[in-house]
Amino acid sequence: MNRFLEKWLQLPRRRRLLLGGVLLGGTVAIFGMLDLFPLMGNKTQLVQQFQGVQQLYADQKVVTDHWELFRNEFERIDQEFKEALHKLPAEGEIAQLLSDISALAKQSSLDVRSFGPQTEGVKEFYAVLPIQMKVVGNFHDLALFFEKVGQMPRVVHIHDVSIGEVELSKHGYVVSASFIAEAYRFVEEGREEVL
Repeated sequence: MNRFLEKWLQLPRRRRLLLGGVLLGGTVAIFGMLDLFPLMGNKTQLVQQFQGVQQLYADQKVVTDHWELFRNEFERIDQEFKEALHKLPAEGEIAQLLSDISALAKQSSLDVRSFGPQTEGVKEFYAVLPIQMKVVGNFHDLALFFEKVGQMPRVVHIHDVSIGEVELSKHGYVVSASFIAEAYRFVEEGREEVL
């Protein structure tokens, strides 16, 4: 080591400064490559993470800035859902609905000849209960019954109406009609029971 130091001191000052600068620059370059290059890779990851956080912040800011609008919209949709549920009877209300339909037929002066609930069909969130009906009465009373069913607060759909020939009875001219009245009920999520 002494020899190296003696040779170093014998070099002209300019060379010593030049060699010292090269050694110092090389050392700095080596440490820079070992320490800074991995950090440069981390910088890219950190920039991506930072951009992700900025996007999340922007999304959350939109929600907080429009919170009142979102809340009002939720309340409106919730109210509409409750109103729709009111039109679809729950499982326990089906018997009352069937009784109401039968009572409407009698109030409309129709003679109910058959009233037969059929097999219930389950859809996504509701069930359909078809009711095969056959009634006899004058045409005006039949139309009145259909109108009353249409005014019920519950959803009841009448289809496959078949009207027979006009007959003369002690009460005047009457027709027989058969049709299907479909009542609907709400099916709770995860429950697909058939009544």
